[in-house]
This record gives sequence, structure tokens and C-alpha cells, in this order.
Amino acid sequence: MRISLESIGAYFAQIEPLHWFPFGGAEPIDGVWHLVYHGVLRDFHIYVVFDAEWIYLQCPLPAPPKAPARAYPIAEECRRVLTDYLLKLNSHLFMAKFALDEEGQILLSVDIPTSILNPSTFRLAAEAMTTYMERYCYEIQVLAQDPHVAQLLQQHTGAP
Repeated sequence: MRISLESIGAYFAQIEPLHWFPFGGAEPIDGVWHLVYHGVLRDFHIYVVFDAEWIYLQCPLPAPPKAPARAYPIAEECRRVLTDYLLKLNSHLFMAKFALDEEGQILLSVDIPTSILNPSTFRLAAEAMTTYMERYCYEIQVLAQDPHVAQLLQQHTGAP
């Protein structure tokens, strides 16, 4: 099912009250819509792809200040604890999931089948992402960078 520009506009209108807005223009680049969520303490950039079967929303968690733009510094001694934490966290999330890509970028994503897509479902997905971006971004950032926090979590949870 191809999504019309009119429908995409209706979906985006549903999330403007959540402080989600088009970034850098209202047109997609190579089929990817770039949105920005103006959070409580920082902005989050969300990339949206509409294809025939699925809608994909993906937010790379912002790198800490002073980090290179595309790099998310993860301390090597934190990587396994962080991965385990994200996997366990995913089992408690509604609609969304965290992932760690091969470059070390931490992503929050929601995938919606077009068969159930409507403006309310799109808004619900944005609300879920908003909640999880705000709630977990800083916690994940600390866990990714501080070996002492990773060690404490590992001891508390009994993870290997």
C-alpha cells in the first residue's frame, strides 16, 4: 500500500502537539523524512521511512557533548553490560525497541505495519518513542560510558 503525501501530512499533524516537527524542510531526502522532537533537555532526530508494507521510525540516541557527530562512545568494558541491559529493557517496552548497530550507534525504533496504520496509531508510536527517549537516553548514555556503573549493574543483576 503506497502512502500518499496527504496521508503523511495527516500523520505528521498528529504529532506536532508532541513537539515533533519536520527538520530542514518538509520534503524527504532519498525517501527518508527527517523529524526533530524538541525534548525537555535536548533535541532528538527521528528518521521516518514509509514503504509499501511498513513504516519505520528510528532515532539514533544523541551522542554526549564533545563526541564526534556519528560516534557514540561506548567504553569497551561497558559493551556487554549495555547490550544485555538493552535486550532486557526491550522486553518491557511497548511498540519500540533499542538496538546497537555495528558502528556502536544506539538506536530507538518503532516499526508499524501499513495494514494497521492510521493517524492515531502513528501518534501512539510517536508517544511511545517520546516517552522512551526522555526516560532512558541519559541512563543509557551513562551506562555506555562509565565502567563503574556497568560494573555495579553487572553485580546487581548477576550478569556474566
